[in-house]
Amino acid sequence: MAHSVRLVAPPQVMKEKHLKLRFLSGGDTPEDERQRDWRKSITHTAMGWRMAERLQQEQLLPGDTLDIAFTLDHNDHPDFGGLELSLRDFRKVRTTRNAEDEGKVDPNRLKQHQAI
Repeated sequence: MAHSVRLVAPPQVMKEKHLKLRFLSGGDTPEDERQRDWRKSITHTAMGWRMAERLQQEQLLPGDTLDIAFTLDHNDHPDFGGLELSLRDFRKVRTTRNAEDEGKVDPNRLKQHQAI
């Protein structure tokens, strides 16, 4: 499992049934810290076999934060074989920014709490 990964590219649907996600681990790490530590700026790709329908339900966009469950598998394909992350499940992480965008959090009330 990986918590709080951030999508860095639009999700891709492959052969109308598979899902390919490209994400940054440590998605909640501030940009300046990622620039100082190269390990926090490595992107990964995960394949979600037969998960294209989930993408339609979830409406994922670049910048979204996810918790993901995956396994490390071996792909025998001659062109792009090797080790790969196989996506088993994912869920969007509700952030304050997401809630504000959906109108569920009053930004003025949030500012009052941050000032305390």
